[in-house]
Amino acid sequence: MDMKLDKIYIHNHVYKIGDLGLASRIDGTISIEDGDLRYLLMEFINNDHSHLDKVDMFSLGATFYKLTRCSPPPTSRRQYQAIC
Repeated sequence: MDMKLDKIYIHNHVYKIGDLGLASRIDGTISIEDGDLRYLLMEFINNDHSHLDKVDMFSLGATFYKLTRCSPPPTSRRQYQAIC
């Protein structure tokens, strides 16, 4: 739920994802904690956890957005809608 550039590690051309302190199970058996708001689904921020299985994909997409645009992900609903 908190995928971002700071959590992608590179060593000898091998990429690894680390620091999964905010990991949660899709079935909800582990309590849900919020991560960096810039990398979370708007629905998730609004306490709609029905798309929990898509949260990591969204945050990974936001990470790629930052990589390709050299700027942080949008911070408002209007900015998100402008890129969709």
